[in-house]
Order: sequence, then structure tokens, then C-alpha cells
Amino acid sequence: TTSDGRAQCRLASRHTLIGDAVLRQTKEDGSVEETALLYSPRGQHHLASHPEDFLGAARIQLQFLWDSGWANDEVTDFTLAYSTFNARKRMFVLTEVKAIIGDRGQVSPVVWCTGLNSAAYSDMRILLVDIVYALQLLYPTVGEIRDFIQIIR
Repeated sequence: TTSDGRAQCRLASRHTLIGDAVLRQTKEDGSVEETALLYSPRGQHHLASHPEDFLGAARIQLQFLWDSGWANDEVTDFTLAYSTFNARKRMFVLTEVKAIIGDRGQVSPVVWCTGLNSAAYSDMRILLVDIVYALQLLYPTVGEIRDFIQIIR
């Protein structure tokens, strides 16, 4: 839980889930259907009585999808997408796990992770080095621009 009493969903040892995990399916006709796992009505109902059981809420929604035939012969792939935040590294991460289902039932997994630092400089000395470097590049560039303008005149 957070300092203000809200529940957090921890992933691995250092990441916290942001928002919800979304399960998406693509069918042979190209149509796409998606569902939230935690913010689905079943997931919310489970979390109301078990506030920090995120895994249980996701399992209940997945079981409902399985029982309702959501995964059928028309599906060509499934994608699970979720966003996390790592406070230790001050980084946001978007992860997508795709399971491509072949004609004969073989599954080809593909994983994409995209990270974004929320603090580009963890130490101000690194920022200072970058500023000095940029100024060193800028000085000859200004001279080149002046020479170019004189040649044009």
C-alpha cells in the first residue's frame, strides 16, 4: 500500500503496475477485441472484497473469458499489454507480450518493452558535462554559420 493507504500492485521486485493490464485478441477477419483484467466488472467485484489480491482479480476475469469462449479458433493472436513504474530507477516501462497462433496451433511469442526515464539526469554533474559538451559543439558551429553567410553575400 502507498503512504495514503491506496493498494499497489507490485510486479517482480521493483515495478508497480500503472493502470490495468489489457488483454487483446485479433481474429482472422482483422477485428480486434480487448478487455481489462483488473478494471473489469468481475475484477472490481473481487478487489472490493479482497483489496490487494490483484492476481486473484485477473484470474477471475481470465477464467470468465475462457468459460465464455473468448479464445476460439478464429483468434490469430493474443496480446497482453501493461505499464509499470520502477521508483528505484525512476523509469516508466510499457510491456507488450504477444502470442501469435499459427494455422497448426504452434505459438510464437514476441515481447516488446519500451522504457522512459522520468529523470534524465540522476546527478547534476552529468548535466553539467552535457552542457559543456553542447557548448563545445556550438562554438565551431556558430563560426561555420558566419563563414557560410559571408560566402553567400
